[in-house]
Amino acid sequence: MKTIVLLFILATTIATSHGLDLDHGKENKIVPRELKAFSSAHYERDIRCSSWRLGVETNNIIRFKTVPAKCKDYIRNYFLGDQSRADTKAVLSEAYSYAKSLDIIKGANYTWVFDIDETLLSNIEYYADRGFGTIPHNATDFNKWIEKGKLPALPHSLKLYNKLLALDIKIAIITERPETQHKITVKNLWNVGYRKYAKIIFKDTKKEIYKGKTTLVYKLAERKKLEKEGFKIIGNIGDQWSDILGTSTAVRSFKLPNPLFYVA
Repeated sequence: MKTIVLLFILATTIATSHGLDLDHGKENKIVPRELKAFSSAHYERDIRCSSWRLGVETNNIIRFKTVPAKCKDYIRNYFLGDQSRADTKAVLSEAYSYAKSLDIIKGANYTWVFDIDETLLSNIEYYADRGFGTIPHNATDFNKWIEKGKLPALPHSLKLYNKLLALDIKIAIITERPETQHKITVKNLWNVGYRKYAKIIFKDTKKEIYKGKTTLVYKLAERKKLEKEGFKIIGNIGDQWSDILGTSTAVRSFKLPNPLFYVA
């Protein structure tokens, strides 16, 4: 009998140590009471905001106009701390691992497509002055910022860009920016190190085909044109799902983190 009791106690101890839910529906007794004291409203708000960000990054939360006001501090800490850089580095490291695993044939027009804003260049300074996405977008204000041509490169994106060129992969850039911003954009890209690409495509707002169309429709149409011109799209990177979804997608596409805004 003693043996049976001892075995039961041992089995219960092992199960508890492995996190099995023996007390489903009851208060979590694993976390020491003294640690629970640190569970403040601020901590719980951050948990909710991290869940909101996950929903955005997985394309489950869509068409939002602003970042929730309660998440301003969380988003600020995400971008100004280490997490955003770490997330970006993880994505782009995987992109490079994929690229160097390919059997690249020189002169075969293997091409990698990049977006610009929040992909090659960063607007975080602009958004930092405007509530980290909690203030509604103002197109006039944003365009004035772009016209300054002072955006810095995203460091890990610039590293990947240079590594792809070293692998003899061509670079194509498709941006939502209008043709009127062509000159200042090219200058900005040149100044921060993006000096070689096979093609850069701006949205010609005068074209009837794109009037009232989403970014997704515009970008997939431009990728189709690239393919017809002989470019073989093996990779695609953007900060919005509309940068990478649709037809004429790459062999592999990579989504950079961006919970600041949503573009359909």
